[in-house]
Amino acid sequence: MNNFFLRIACLVLIFASLFSCKENDNPSSALLIQAQKLAESHPVEALALLDSIQAGSLDKGDYMLYIVTCVQAKFKNKQSIANDTLIFEARDYFESKGNYAQSALAHFYSGNVYYQKNIVGKALKSYMEAKYYANLSKDTILIARSQYNIGYQYYKQDVMDSALFHYKIALNLFDKIKDTDNLKMQTIYSMGTAFYSNYDLDSSYYYLNKGLDLAKLTNDQTYQSIFTKNLGIIDRVRGNYEEATIKLHSSLAQTTSSIDSLRIYLNLSNLYNCTEQLDSARFYTDLLKKHLPETTDRGILKGTYASLLEYNKQLGNYIDALRYAELELKLNETIKAESQLLELFDADKKYALEQKDKQIDHFRSQLVFWLLISGVVFLSLLILSIRLSKLSKSHKEEIRLQAEKYRNIKDQLILMAAEYKDIEAEIASMLDDEADKGD
Repeated sequence: MNNFFLRIACLVLIFASLFSCKENDNPSSALLIQAQKLAESHPVEALALLDSIQAGSLDKGDYMLYIVTCVQAKFKNKQSIANDTLIFEARDYFESKGNYAQSALAHFYSGNVYYQKNIVGKALKSYMEAKYYANLSKDTILIARSQYNIGYQYYKQDVMDSALFHYKIALNLFDKIKDTDNLKMQTIYSMGTAFYSNYDLDSSYYYLNKGLDLAKLTNDQTYQSIFTKNLGIIDRVRGNYEEATIKLHSSLAQTTSSIDSLRIYLNLSNLYNCTEQLDSARFYTDLLKKHLPETTDRGILKGTYASLLEYNKQLGNYIDALRYAELELKLNETIKAESQLLELFDADKKYALEQKDKQIDHFRSQLVFWLLISGVVFLSLLILSIRLSKLSKSHKEEIRLQAEKYRNIKDQLILMAAEYKDIEAEIASMLDDEADKGD
């Protein structure tokens, strides 16, 4: 018998090892595992590995993972993912399988696809779902990144209080995680700009200085330039023109980004308009006008029109000033018309209601479960009590019969004892008679 079980165990181990070898022998699966590990931090290498994978050789689960990894690597490599809608299929697949970690990731990058397609309501819902599943899988970094992206959706729709609420949660989480300095600086910068947009210059200045300290500590030249520029903007608004000039020129010398250069040109133009240094203002307004046709950033366009309006007013060029005023007005109307604030609030409300429905469904299922358990327990107790009752009656009857039996035995013993005394007396009398005869 022992040999039989030993042989069965050996056969199970052999089949398990053969199955394992079969999985490991698939080169595409092995490459996918490596690409997945590299997608976040080394997206170029991940994309190279993904290009060498024969997607048709993957099973359903690996193919869905392949989709998520491709979208992740492309996004981290700053490529457009607006058309990568297969991520939605992967999202639904992992959700149906109860795979919380991959569900969180798929929802997160679904949100990025929606964002690039400018569907802010669905983007917001995706980031909220990503946060939900990241909580279940205990992925703190993804929770924080989802919180940041939720905040950013509100920031883009000019709802600064909601943006700051989510930014603060994200920053608190990043503070607890090692090796997240870049994400911290991104969040701090966003908080600084949100406070600035909310006319809270003191809070904005505090966070921008905090970000600058971290950028210096980590020797991050890009963020040093960005924080310095924004601190210079606040100095300009406060009327600290000398400090503003130093910071803006320092930032311009550090930056390598064309878009950041345009923002600095704009702020230097505004600075020199404020100080009525029209020659310097003309230099930077000319740079702005030169790049105006290729500028798509609406914030820069809006600021540029306002700066050129002010510059031409100071020069007395009222026709040009009026033209830029009209351009600024049209841009404001376009931004207002394209606002998706209602969609954002609607998505937030729907998600909250869905979560309530999920909680109610969970409560109902728990209630049904415990009612069933209670019913089973009650039924078991009822059956047990009936059986005990029957058993008790049976025992009582048995005890009664035994007691009656013992009483009968006792009566018989008493009767026997009485008879024994009579016999004993009779024997004694007979013995006495025999003695008399002997005499």
